Amino acid sequence: MEITAAILCGGQSSRMGRLKEGVPMPDGRPMIEHVLAAVEPVASEVLFVGACHGWTIPDVPRYRRVDDKYPGEGPLGALVTILEQCSTNKMLVVPCDQPILTVQLIKKLSATKTDSVVCFKDQNGNRFDPFPGLFNRNSLIKLREAFNCGERSLRRALKQVQTEFVLITNEEVVCLRNVNRPEDLH
Repeated sequence: MEITAAILCGGQSSRMGRLKEGVPMPDGRPMIEHVLAAVEPVASEVLFVGACHGWTIPDVPRYRRVDDKYPGEGPLGALVTILEQCSTNKMLVVPCDQPILTVQLIKKLSATKTDSVVCFKDQNGNRFDPFPGLFNRNSLIKLREAFNCGERSLRRALKQVQTEFVLITNEEVVCLRNVNRPEDLH
């Protein structure tokens, strides 16, 4: 099964104070390179969605930067952009600010065999943000319809599509942490 990985890198990073994708992590590599290392093993192509000004995308045939068709409209607008640019039926969508993601978690998510949106849930049944998430073309068409009708909340729009969850351990929950502020780096 071919999967497109889409890394969202178009946010304003106002809480971070600089563009997140280029923020150096303790090992010296930019934040986005950690995310890329987690998704690349499962992806037939990688889309960098948004401006991505904080990091230079390497010249690799299966890498492609895509302008966010709806800048400032949040992640739902980015998902609509992905639908229109993606060449596969399955899309793994991750933000550029989850540098602790692991290949194992991404493989667990991408191995699901369903036409639903798939996200992670912890053992206590708490639902997480939809990212990382596995989306398919049919679900994104429904999300685009919601967007075109004026919806801007991804959480509300997801109520219109079937969503399934992959359970993860409490130890794995840490890997889904977003880095939004400089103090989150410690």
